[in-house]
Amino acid sequence: MTVVTARPAVVEDLSAIVSVHRGAFPDFFLTSLGSGFLRTFYRGLVDVDSGVLLVAVGGGGRILGFVGGSEDRRAFYHTLIRRRGWRFAIAALPAVVRHPSMLRRVVRGRRRASEHEPIPGSLMSLAVAPDSRSLGVGERLVSAFERELRLRGCSAYALTTDASDNEAVNAFYSRLGLVRSRVLVTPEGRRLNEYARIWSDEEAAR
Repeated sequence: MTVVTARPAVVEDLSAIVSVHRGAFPDFFLTSLGSGFLRTFYRGLVDVDSGVLLVAVGGGGRILGFVGGSEDRRAFYHTLIRRRGWRFAIAALPAVVRHPSMLRRVVRGRRRASEHEPIPGSLMSLAVAPDSRSLGVGERLVSAFERELRLRGCSAYALTTDASDNEAVNAFYSRLGLVRSRVLVTPEGRRLNEYARIWSDEEAAR
């Protein structure tokens, strides 16, 4: 039986994290911006104080999955863009040159990052290597992520996932006890379910 443990990510984990991301989300917009863009983003989760990046490690030290987010989404993105905005621009440039229409989505994402959200915390990315999805890696990562947020005094967090053709993922979050709080529609017409976890003051302090 594979023993899976969760720990904070370090810079040396970034190549494996990017690889797991690309394998889990091959057709997603962020993936299309390239490995350099992904590496810059996940490096930010390691370096920025309000970022959280945890990895699940199996036998031989192999990274089986990761979870990333923040106890304060708005503050995280503000700091990340101030420190590394130029790195994102350079990393995204080749993809934007090939597909100029991407620029519009990049700009919208930049604006959305600065918007106020009613729930401060955010689970931004959760991915598990395809050959490790039967090991309970996702549940272990979410549990570790929630524990870290509560240690930081976070009272609630939210996440979004595709509403359509995504039954397994929606069922996963429902099974963990997260509550679907609203349905969002992107400018491209993509429907997203938002799930939230809200702790009482007593729970958040545990």
